[in-house]
Amino acid sequence: MDLPLISSLSNIDLLILIGAGIVFLIMAYMIFKQIMKAIIVGVISAAIPVVLYLIGFDVDLSLQTVLWFGLAGIATYFIYDVICGWFKMLNVITWPIRRLFKGGGKKAEKPKKDKEDKKPKKEGKKKEAEPSGSDKDEDYASVS
Repeated sequence: MDLPLISSLSNIDLLILIGAGIVFLIMAYMIFKQIMKAIIVGVISAAIPVVLYLIGFDVDLSLQTVLWFGLAGIATYFIYDVICGWFKMLNVITWPIRRLFKGGGKKAEKPKKDKEDKKPKKEGKKKEAEPSGSDKDEDYASVS
């Protein structure tokens, strides 16, 4: 089995070809996820007039209404996705400026407390030691 295209490629060309294939697969997967999310949003949006009709609202239930709601939901989802993408891109672009104004990314040091300053942990409820036998008699005697 002799493949003339692959055998004529050098090692660097083959690595570039494999890298481009991996990038293509990742992008295809991301696009597939977006399309599946859009389909789910479209189906849920298309179900809105049907649910409203079943509840008892006066909605014109026709194929045109169902398709319109579905397409409006998909369009709204894509607008939302584009706006979220812009915000992510702006966060990536402006990270040096934000880091500069936060003080170089250094966290303020918390003052260390000495071990003596720490309060002992509360232990479970312990029964107080009962007084000895002679003390019991005195307690009972004082009550009566």
